[in-house]
Amino acid sequence: MSDIEIFPWSLHFATGVELIDAQHQELVRILNEICSGVLSTKDHDGAIDRLFLELISYTKRHFEREEAFFDQHDLPPQLVDDHKEKHRFLVAEAHRLKDYYENHPQDNNDPEELLTTLALWLTRHILSEDMWLVMVIDCLDNGMSLDEAKQHANQEMEGPADVSASVGVALYPEDGVQLDDLLRHADDAMYAAKKGGKNSYRLYSELAEKPA
Repeated sequence: MSDIEIFPWSLHFATGVELIDAQHQELVRILNEICSGVLSTKDHDGAIDRLFLELISYTKRHFEREEAFFDQHDLPPQLVDDHKEKHRFLVAEAHRLKDYYENHPQDNNDPEELLTTLALWLTRHILSEDMWLVMVIDCLDNGMSLDEAKQHANQEMEGPADVSASVGVALYPEDGVQLDDLLRHADDAMYAAKKGGKNSYRLYSELAEKPA
């Protein structure tokens, strides 16, 4: 649909586990495709439905492989079970978003909830959950007790992390035809979204429409 990344992959998202990071990048790609389609003025409903199904299917496979990785480490069952419960919630949330998009087509012209929820869905899974658990595993491997490992991970994540998302969107070709222009305008929109409060998004076109 579009080569513009609304959620660009960042090294800050890397857990340091090659398999998990590669699968996270694929999740980011699918989410970018969904968001690009939702924000497009073209009729992409069929493609977006397909992408939601792809997101759900890939998420399930990713969680199975991720849970197998975590099961290989000597973690307390409660810690692993809590993580698996979060995975089940994320799969249910993906189903909810798909159903909402299908059953409320009149809301597709106002995609704020969808974009914000997708941003939180992604950042909570990668930043607030997977990175924290990988840090705990690393600490345990280095000889820390479980309590010490959790405390260290909490300190590193400044939390446990309470993740929020502010998304800025610039569309091709309305907001620019050069990649540098689109990225700069998306940054401008993101900063405007941050000023408006947590968990929101802003279109660059909305900024451009405001009087000087």
